[in-house]
Amino acid sequence: MDEKGYKRIKEINDTNGNYRIKVRVSRIWEATDFNTDKIKSLDMVLIDEHGDQIHAKIPISFVLKYKPQLKEMQIYYMEEFSTFKIYEKVTYRPVNHDFIIMFNWNTILKPSKEVDVQFPKQLFNFTNFSEVSSRKDNIHLTDVIGIVKTWTQPIEKLKKNKNKTTMMKIYLIDEWNSSIAVTIWGENANNVKDWIVQNTSRRTVLIISSTSVSYFNGTYSLSTTSATKIYQDSEIPEFTVLKNSPMEVEIQEEQMKTSKTTEEVLTQNRRCLSEITNSVTDLFSDEKYFTCKASITKVMHENGWYYNACPNSNCGKKLNMNAGGYDCTKHGVVDPIQKYILKFDIEDNTATARATAFEEVASTLMKKEHAELIAMDSKENGTEFAEKEFRKLIGHTAIFG
Repeated sequence: MDEKGYKRIKEINDTNGNYRIKVRVSRIWEATDFNTDKIKSLDMVLIDEHGDQIHAKIPISFVLKYKPQLKEMQIYYMEEFSTFKIYEKVTYRPVNHDFIIMFNWNTILKPSKEVDVQFPKQLFNFTNFSEVSSRKDNIHLTDVIGIVKTWTQPIEKLKKNKNKTTMMKIYLIDEWNSSIAVTIWGENANNVKDWIVQNTSRRTVLIISSTSVSYFNGTYSLSTTSATKIYQDSEIPEFTVLKNSPMEVEIQEEQMKTSKTTEEVLTQNRRCLSEITNSVTDLFSDEKYFTCKASITKVMHENGWYYNACPNSNCGKKLNMNAGGYDCTKHGVVDPIQKYILKFDIEDNTATARATAFEEVASTLMKKEHAELIAMDSKENGTEFAEKEFRKLIGHTAIFG
């Protein structure tokens, strides 16, 4: 095919460019909602012969048309696609490019018949484990490479939609002997377990692409996403360095730490309210989590019992209303969902304090979903009935944490 007029990926810088490109499909994945398993699009990373990358997306309505035509590692000629500037607040980007390619109903996709050995197959932007904290905003997904130090057997977990998934945890170490925990979800967990068990060399080096960064209890960790691909073999120099490193690593299997029971949580670090308020104001206190037994004395419902939140499952932030609609600082203008919020005063025989309950906790206290109260309030004399429900909380004693 005549390649005259074909552009480099780095030259894609306009939404009306009418570009033609020659690219390799480096990896393909189904972009899914973790909690619902709903497929949102078919996504891929494209690489050109100069080593530049771009994210491409096939809308769900065109997936059946194009999925059979696509194969990882195949080189294609592409044209008649759309390009869009990525909104600066968009997070979880798999590659560093300001634009994204979107397939149309008439996108042309022609496989190249030549075998181009100079054409890059895979490219990664590895982050040193000691620098993972710098990516906590998850603007871009994080690629890592390391040697498996410890691992757990995969276990089944239930999602919010009650569907089952598999998860395991591994600890990787890098060439500087830094370590990081990675939670691996879905079929990737079973694959990694098999690779570790079957590896007779006793050294398992993994490349894990497109992970998200989490921060909990003072520690940063990684978690796989629907965009993640895990590789146990590669021709890239970084892989060879770790595979042949003289560093001694004895791989160990560990038991998955189970979640605490409700009883354990409710009795953990029990304090009276005066001790808690004193600890909170103590700048040198290391204690961050407490439980206490107290009674509700007042419910502040005058300003409502719900707020408009971002519908994205990984966000849920409170939205600001402006001329364009409801705006999320991460995801732009979105259609809001309502989330429970209850503010109330509690007391024991030592002090009083202001508390706030969200979602499940608020539903448990009220014994009603927020949608029920909204429907109740919208009816004639509904406000009086809603206020009556709130008054039922006064005098209620519970364990708060």
